[in-house]
Amino acid sequence: MDLGYFLFIVSGLKYNSLIAATSFVTGLALAIAIILVDEAVTKARGRITRFYSYVFTGIPPLVIISIMYWLVLPSLGVRSNPVIAAIMAFSLRTSAFQAMILKSTINSLDESQVQGGLSLGLNIREVYTYLVIPQAVVLSIPSLTNELASLLKESTQALAIGVLDTLARARYVTIATGYSLLWLGITGIIMYLLSNSLVLTARYLQRKGLFPGTSRDLLTSPGTSEKNYGEGAKQNRLKGGLLMFMAPRIKRQSL
Repeated sequence: MDLGYFLFIVSGLKYNSLIAATSFVTGLALAIAIILVDEAVTKARGRITRFYSYVFTGIPPLVIISIMYWLVLPSLGVRSNPVIAAIMAFSLRTSAFQAMILKSTINSLDESQVQGGLSLGLNIREVYTYLVIPQAVVLSIPSLTNELASLLKESTQALAIGVLDTLARARYVTIATGYSLLWLGITGIIMYLLSNSLVLTARYLQRKGLFPGTSRDLLTSPGTSEKNYGEGAKQNRLKGGLLMFMAPRIKRQSL
């Protein structure tokens, strides 16, 4: 195995990482905006989030990438750039999945979270901005990490519009050497190790309680067992959530 070919393939990770990281952050911001709009429209009751997620999760990624590259960017008068087109496409797709994740987490929060925020004198917009959404993002970190890992693997589909990522470089190496199974297998192992390292790291940090509110011991009261912690968990989650996310806001209001 030629080390030069291996390094050539690995160097393509910069494109996969760039597309995945940028799309993930942009998608998260877009997902939060969709949920805020959905909650602001009282008659929507989650319909906006469901419709948005239904549309963009049902369309194959290659179709969205092709639309962005061959239709959207040229119609905007912008020179088609494969990396930008891929980021735009994956941002829309991952925002749909992230919106579903955050919406499910919000629905799992106790109703007393909202009531507690309103009792502090905040309006419903401030409650979601300073209390509900931050808690939902923190509690969803394990699921969001899985989405990031999936997005990293899906980013290899950008080769269809000319992005020289790891898979595209592996194809060039297979043409040059004739060993397709070897180099494509190595590429698959690289992407597997990289994506799974993200998931394993998130699980480790979760077990260590480094994600506020996601560790089991933060949700249980002293003296309660894992099988029977219902009300204690709700009370601790309410107190911890209010103290964690509302203390800076309350302090600013008191000055």
